[in-house]
Amino acid sequence: MDAYLKSILALKKEKENDSSKINVIDIGCARCGFINEFLVNYFKREKIKCVGVDPLLHPGKFSAKKAYNYYFQGCVDNVPKNLVKRENFYINADDQASSLLKINTDLFSSNLNKRQDKFYYPQPIINRLKIINEVKTVYVFHLGNIIDKCFDQEEIIDFIKIDAEGKDLEIVKSIKDYLPRIKYIGVECSSHQNKDLTLFKNSNNKIENNIAFFNENNFSIFEITDYGKKNNNLTQMSDIVFINNNFNNLNIN
Repeated sequence: MDAYLKSILALKKEKENDSSKINVIDIGCARCGFINEFLVNYFKREKIKCVGVDPLLHPGKFSAKKAYNYYFQGCVDNVPKNLVKRENFYINADDQASSLLKINTDLFSSNLNKRQDKFYYPQPIINRLKIINEVKTVYVFHLGNIIDKCFDQEEIIDFIKIDAEGKDLEIVKSIKDYLPRIKYIGVECSSHQNKDLTLFKNSNNKIENNIAFFNENNFSIFEITDYGKKNNNLTQMSDIVFINNNFNNLNIN
C-alpha cells in the first residue's frame, strides 16, 4: 500500500475542515487491511464510508462483514450491468493470489538471472503458487450496480482500491461511465520489462495498458510503487494510484 499513502494524506488535508465522509471502495478486502490497518490511521472511523468486495471470508483478527459499511461477497468484473454471473474462482495455496484467472506458473523463477524472461519469486512462494486448493463457484457483479446501491448519484467516490489479481484493468473499464465522479483509483499491475509477460492467463493487466486507458479517460499517475526495484520484493509488479484530472488540485504541501 506504499503508493496509496500520498493520496490518502491529500484527502485527509482536504477533509480537515469538511464534515463530509471519505467514500471508499475496497475490492479484494478479505483481511480488512485497507480500512483497519490503513485508513483508520488517518480518519476517524465515523468519517469513513467504506464498501468492501471479496469472494472469500477469512477467519482472523478482523471481520470483513463488520469492518465495512457495506460488504458484498463475490467478485466484480467487466460483466453486463444488472446481471449477476457465476464463474470459477481458483483458490490458491497462497490465498492472496486467488483469482478468477489461472496463474502463469511456468513464467515464475527463483533465479534472479532469469528476470528478463520470468517473474522472480522466492522458491517457497513459487511452490505455493503452483497449488490450487479448490475451484469454487462465485458470484460476479458489475461494480456499477454496487456503486448505485451504496452511493447517491451526486456523491463523489474519493478512492477505489482494486486488488483483483489480474482483473484490475477490466474492472476499471467496466465503470467507465462512473469515472468522472471518482477522485483516485489504485490498481496493481504487471510492470515486467518483457511486455509479453503477465502473471495471470488471459489478462491484459499490464502497466502500459493501464496508463493508456487512464490517460484516455482524463486520469494521470499520482503515485507509483515499482516493487521490481525494491530489494525486499523484486517481483516486477507495481501499485499505481491514478488521479482524476478534474480533482488534480489536491496536494499535501
